[in-house]
Amino acid sequence: MVVWKEVDLKRLSDRETNDSDKEVEILSLLDHANIITYYNHYVDSGLLLIEMEYANGMSFFEVYRKKFTSQINLYGI
Repeated sequence: MVVWKEVDLKRLSDRETNDSDKEVEILSLLDHANIITYYNHYVDSGLLLIEMEYANGMSFFEVYRKKFTSQINLYGI
């Protein structure tokens, strides 16, 4: 299962557009079991569409908070 991240390029500043290009470039280089898989990207009618693996479950913040909280409990902090 895949998801599409949509970025409206027409509404971005030059810097934000550049950041979006860098995001795609970095995603395309990453290959690790713990990182969402990037498949492809397209530009259509001013929209950047980034195709990536669907991740069911928690957001990054929720995963981070859960891990951080468990480490605090583990060390008795």
